[in-house]
Amino acid sequence: MYRIKINNIGYVKSVEFNVDSSLLIVPTTMPNEAELFEKDQAKRYCNILNYENQSKNITFSIEEIPSE
Repeated sequence: MYRIKINNIGYVKSVEFNVDSSLLIVPTTMPNEAELFEKDQAKRYCNILNYENQSKNITFSIEEIPSE
């Protein structure tokens, strides 16, 4: 499982679709509150979020959750 990081300072708590098909996120600073995604879904959301926010100097990346 993976979570999405925001500029190495926070995480994505949830991802929602806006009426114009863009993605809205709810941020959190707590890693344990971050929504978990399959790898392909996390990559797809990161690509979309990076594209939509390229003018805002915000970078999204995926972080693998170690299995216990």
